[in-house]
Amino acid sequence: MKLNINNLILCISTEKVRRQHVFAACCYILFNILATSCSVKTAGDKQEICITSISLDTSRLSRYSRSFLSSEGDLYIDSTQVARLEDDGTVSAVKCNRTVFPSAAAEAGGLNSYYSRPGLFISLGYRILYNTDTGYVNKLWISHDDLKTVAVTKTVVSLPDAGIVDYGTNGQWAGLFCHRGIIQINDGTLLAAVYGNFESDSIIPENPQSRLETKFKLRAFVIVSADTGKSWSYRSSVAVPVPGKGDDSEGFNEWTMAQLNDGRILAIIRTGHFTPPVVCTSKDAGKIWSSPAVIPELGPAMCDPCLIKLSDGRLALSYGEMVQPEGDREQFFRNFTAGDHPRRCRLAISTGPDASEWDVFNITGYGNRSAYSSTYEIKTNVLLYQTGKELYKIDLIQEK
Repeated sequence: MKLNINNLILCISTEKVRRQHVFAACCYILFNILATSCSVKTAGDKQEICITSISLDTSRLSRYSRSFLSSEGDLYIDSTQVARLEDDGTVSAVKCNRTVFPSAAAEAGGLNSYYSRPGLFISLGYRILYNTDTGYVNKLWISHDDLKTVAVTKTVVSLPDAGIVDYGTNGQWAGLFCHRGIIQINDGTLLAAVYGNFESDSIIPENPQSRLETKFKLRAFVIVSADTGKSWSYRSSVAVPVPGKGDDSEGFNEWTMAQLNDGRILAIIRTGHFTPPVVCTSKDAGKIWSSPAVIPELGPAMCDPCLIKLSDGRLALSYGEMVQPEGDREQFFRNFTAGDHPRRCRLAISTGPDASEWDVFNITGYGNRSAYSSTYEIKTNVLLYQTGKELYKIDLIQEK
């Protein structure tokens, strides 16, 4: 029997205490989950997911708390808590007594742009800054022993096309920002997603919300490293605002990428809170990109997309969406006031390896949250979805 989006089933689970020494050095058990409600949702009669909310110690988290997944399968949330899939299929949450990842890294956005595999963990700071002696530089956190020790250093970022970047004043959002995943492509090169404004990017957003978000319409571009992150260089611009093209967008803002089974790289890019996201693809390791195109299934707007390739070749995409204006958009923006507008969290699963079609699920309803989310595959058909102070276990239900 097929369940629709409103069906609920009750899953009773007992979270067992980890008795092994894995967390003994740094963690103690924070709580046990005795029972939780699992919501089954269906998209287009094709795919189903089961959503289970996992309780966290929210007193130690913030609206924009970030997370990262270690090569050992531990999900660290702002380096204060750890979530892990247990042998019985439940998820335990524990509190960490030591700082696995330096707090300075979290403050610098280092939890946002990272790459992890056995024997190597690297993370870039959020902002690329200009140094008069060395040019553009960024912070780099690196570990070769699965996070037992983490060193911090500086890395040079060669950006010959950037010119003299305007970093804004008085809190304006301007500059160069590393965002989302660093991926390693088939030839071993690391690619990092970056957005911001070069010297030539001087288009002012037209939409009042977009002007609050950024000083200039932004471009999305790629930097690469052939030495495991020690140095980086500009490879290409993925999408660049076009002068004279009027729209409500922020340009090409937060973005994420993954390599498909056929070798192409897929990029999914935010354009604003009230404009649809776009996708671009590259067939040559990120040197040349297709023109931005809209995928209607992903909805009318997007913030902070996070894209991963699943073990079976499908893609999972988490993102947020601000409530959209009803009726006359022009009147809505004429009367627009700054403030906290309700947002919801969404998850899209591709229906095939080419990512041409997607099934989309609402993980949360609209509410007072950032909706900046991250998603991770911790086991085949099992995801963890983290956003701010919220954590969800998501089971991808196989078709019978």
